[in-house]
Amino acid sequence: MRGRFDVLQQWYDEPVFRGCAMLNAAAQHHVEAVRAITARHLGRYLELLTGIASRAGAADPHLLGRQLLILLEGATVVAAHHSAVGAGDHARRAALTLLSAARSVSG
Repeated sequence: MRGRFDVLQQWYDEPVFRGCAMLNAAAQHHVEAVRAITARHLGRYLELLTGIASRAGAADPHLLGRQLLILLEGATVVAAHHSAVGAGDHARRAALTLLSAARSVSG
Protein backbone atom coordinates (compact mmCIF):
# COMPACT_ATOMS: atom_id res chain seq x y z
CA MET A 1 0.00 0.00 0.00
CA ARG A 2 2.88 2.35 0.80
CA GLY A 3 4.08 2.36 -2.82
CA ARG A 4 0.71 3.52 -4.13
CA PHE A 5 0.76 6.57 -1.85
CA ASP A 6 4.40 7.32 -2.68
CA VAL A 7 3.45 7.37 -6.37
CA LEU A 8 0.50 9.65 -5.61
CA GLN A 9 2.73 12.07 -3.72
CA GLN A 10 5.18 12.13 -6.65
CA TRP A 11 2.24 12.95 -8.94
CA TYR A 12 1.00 15.66 -6.56
CA ASP A 13 4.48 17.21 -6.47
CA GLU A 14 4.72 17.54 -10.28
CA PRO A 15 4.49 21.18 -11.41
CA VAL A 16 1.81 20.26 -13.97
CA PHE A 17 -0.43 18.46 -11.45
CA ARG A 18 -4.02 19.70 -11.71
CA GLY A 19 -5.92 16.88 -10.01
CA CYS A 20 -7.73 13.89 -11.48
CA ALA A 21 -8.75 14.59 -15.06
CA MET A 22 -11.75 12.25 -14.77
CA LEU A 23 -13.16 13.93 -11.69
CA ASN A 24 -12.38 17.40 -13.02
CA ALA A 25 -14.31 16.58 -16.18
CA ALA A 26 -17.26 15.19 -14.23
CA ALA A 27 -17.37 18.26 -12.00
CA GLN A 28 -17.26 20.64 -14.95
CA HIS A 29 -19.48 18.81 -17.44
CA HIS A 30 -22.81 17.58 -16.17
CA VAL A 31 -23.32 15.44 -19.25
CA GLU A 32 -24.39 11.82 -18.83
CA ALA A 33 -21.65 10.49 -21.16
CA VAL A 34 -18.91 12.19 -19.13
CA ARG A 35 -20.40 11.01 -15.86
CA ALA A 36 -20.63 7.44 -17.21
CA ILE A 37 -16.93 7.47 -18.13
CA THR A 38 -16.08 8.79 -14.66
CA ALA A 39 -18.25 6.13 -13.01
CA ARG A 40 -16.44 3.41 -15.01
CA HIS A 41 -13.06 4.86 -14.00
CA LEU A 42 -14.03 4.95 -10.31
CA GLY A 43 -15.54 1.46 -10.59
CA ARG A 44 -12.28 0.04 -11.89
CA TYR A 45 -10.36 1.84 -9.17
CA LEU A 46 -12.81 0.44 -6.59
CA GLU A 47 -12.23 -3.08 -7.94
CA LEU A 48 -8.46 -2.63 -7.58
CA LEU A 49 -8.74 -1.31 -4.02
CA THR A 50 -11.27 -3.99 -3.04
CA GLY A 51 -8.83 -6.62 -4.28
CA ILE A 52 -6.07 -5.09 -2.17
CA ALA A 53 -8.41 -5.03 0.84
CA SER A 54 -9.33 -8.66 0.28
CA ARG A 55 -5.70 -9.77 0.04
CA ALA A 56 -4.96 -7.77 3.20
CA GLY A 57 -7.55 -9.82 5.12
CA ALA A 58 -10.26 -7.18 5.61
CA ALA A 59 -13.50 -8.48 7.11
CA ASP A 60 -15.47 -6.48 4.53
CA PRO A 61 -13.20 -5.90 1.50
CA HIS A 62 -15.84 -3.93 -0.42
CA LEU A 63 -16.33 -1.51 2.48
CA LEU A 64 -12.59 -1.01 2.97
CA GLY A 65 -12.10 -0.65 -0.79
CA ARG A 66 -14.73 2.09 -0.91
CA GLN A 67 -13.17 3.84 2.10
CA LEU A 68 -9.77 3.72 0.42
CA LEU A 69 -11.26 5.08 -2.81
CA ILE A 70 -12.79 8.00 -0.90
CA LEU A 71 -9.47 8.57 0.86
CA LEU A 72 -7.38 8.51 -2.32
CA GLU A 73 -9.73 10.69 -4.34
CA GLY A 74 -10.09 13.07 -1.39
CA ALA A 75 -6.32 13.34 -1.07
CA THR A 76 -6.10 14.13 -4.76
CA VAL A 77 -8.71 16.89 -4.46
CA VAL A 78 -6.95 18.37 -1.42
CA ALA A 79 -3.57 18.22 -3.19
CA ALA A 80 -5.02 19.93 -6.27
CA HIS A 81 -7.11 22.59 -4.55
CA HIS A 82 -5.48 23.24 -1.20
CA SER A 83 -1.92 22.00 -0.68
CA ALA A 84 -0.01 19.07 -2.10
CA VAL A 85 2.49 19.14 0.75
CA GLY A 86 2.27 15.80 2.55
CA ALA A 87 -1.14 14.90 1.10
CA GLY A 88 0.04 11.46 -0.03
CA ASP A 89 1.72 10.76 3.32
CA HIS A 90 -1.34 11.85 5.28
CA ALA A 91 -3.55 9.64 3.11
CA ARG A 92 -1.14 6.71 3.56
CA ARG A 93 -1.27 7.05 7.34
CA ALA A 94 -5.07 7.21 7.28
CA ALA A 95 -5.20 4.15 4.99
CA LEU A 96 -2.98 2.20 7.39
CA THR A 97 -5.35 3.11 10.23
CA LEU A 98 -8.32 1.90 8.17
CA LEU A 99 -6.48 -1.30 7.25
CA SER A 100 -5.56 -1.98 10.88
CA ALA A 101 -9.17 -1.46 11.97
CA ALA A 102 -10.44 -3.70 9.17
CA ARG A 103 -8.03 -6.46 10.19
CA SER A 104 -8.88 -6.21 13.88
CA VAL A 105 -12.57 -6.58 13.03
CA SER A 106 -11.88 -9.74 11.02
CA GLY A 107 -9.35 -11.18 13.50
